[in-house]
Amino acid sequence: MTKKEIFQDLVQLMENDYAGYQDKHVDATPYLERVHEGMSEASFENLVWDYDRAFQDGHVNAIFLNTEPFTVGFEVRRDQAGLFIVKVNDAQGVVVGDEIVKLDDDSIDEAAHLYEEQLAEAHERQDWDWLVERYHSITLATGEQLPLTHYPDTMELKKAYEQVDDKIGLLTLEDFANPDELKSLLDSKYDQLEKLEYLIVDIRTNYGGTDETFWELLNYFVTEPTNLRELYPENYNYTTHWTPRNRHNWLNTLETIKEEYHNDYYDKFYAENVAQWEDEETAKIADQERIANPDNPQLTPKGQIKHIYVLTDVKSISAADEFALLAKRMKNVTTVGRNTLGIVDYVKIARQYYDNLMFLYPTTRQNLIDAGEGMLGVGVEPNVFIPWTHESINRDPDMAWVLHDIAKLEEE
Repeated sequence: MTKKEIFQDLVQLMENDYAGYQDKHVDATPYLERVHEGMSEASFENLVWDYDRAFQDGHVNAIFLNTEPFTVGFEVRRDQAGLFIVKVNDAQGVVVGDEIVKLDDDSIDEAAHLYEEQLAEAHERQDWDWLVERYHSITLATGEQLPLTHYPDTMELKKAYEQVDDKIGLLTLEDFANPDELKSLLDSKYDQLEKLEYLIVDIRTNYGGTDETFWELLNYFVTEPTNLRELYPENYNYTTHWTPRNRHNWLNTLETIKEEYHNDYYDKFYAENVAQWEDEETAKIADQERIANPDNPQLTPKGQIKHIYVLTDVKSISAADEFALLAKRMKNVTTVGRNTLGIVDYVKIARQYYDNLMFLYPTTRQNLIDAGEGMLGVGVEPNVFIPWTHESINRDPDMAWVLHDIAKLEEE
């Protein structure tokens, strides 16, 4: 396919097959006008990314299979004061807390204006890491100009437990991708978890996965036997957007995932979906049956934890949105930090392939949208909201609040 044909088909997909097609509209004309066969592969990739990011739905994503993912060796975050480096991995010459005032010759405000369609309105919720990668140099507030270097993206997601003291445990989870992996971690720390009085679960950076991954953990959250369905808001259900393309892409995606994980959960899930997605009528019936007879696990209390704290932020994504939503509805849990990203309005992510491009998009839509209760761009608001500013970089006000609250509980 030519670049023009690929882009035109992407537009058709987003305007007809994307689960949010009736809610979210992006004028594709300015993007299509920029496509020509002589443009470089890098320019075409950037144009596709600009188009998909304009939907501001984190479940819409383009992955170019022949392009090695890279980073600039550090991560950034913006607040009202400016753009600041919040983490340094490989980069030289910068430290955590440095302020960036220019990207090439663009001021931060100028760069934000150029990409306003792709950036969230609230400064502190904007994702700038991908945008910094578009540039060749940065200028720091000190006046020092530094070239940007590309490093292989070798990010490893952390899943770890540590004992803060004899009563407090900290569980850091940066994804919910693999049910077996988290269960193994919890099993290995069973003795410590059984003795805890307070548990802190840090999902401030969590790239999601599947809700089944955190079911085992939720046993430590409940104080009495509880059906998981009882924890969700009323009418929290999804409607399948059945199209021939979606059926083909979703089932192929599931088959690939099933082969990757080789576990009973995905084997069963795949078999159920093959039957449910047979045609538009079977999909509709499956949606109705799921609402009438929700299949959710029974949670059984574990341990003797008095109180749980869940730390959230804008990088709490997808399944982490859902985890935060459930946690907030439990009486012995306090969520602390900032709103999650909020991308559970459209789920069941299918893959559309074009030559070296894999395009990801959701195929089901949350019914709560029609009641004005959608989460896209809003996320789950924590019980205790602590604004993020660049002054948070070298301290942790979220953790400080939690430890202070535990101290108060201990005094009572």
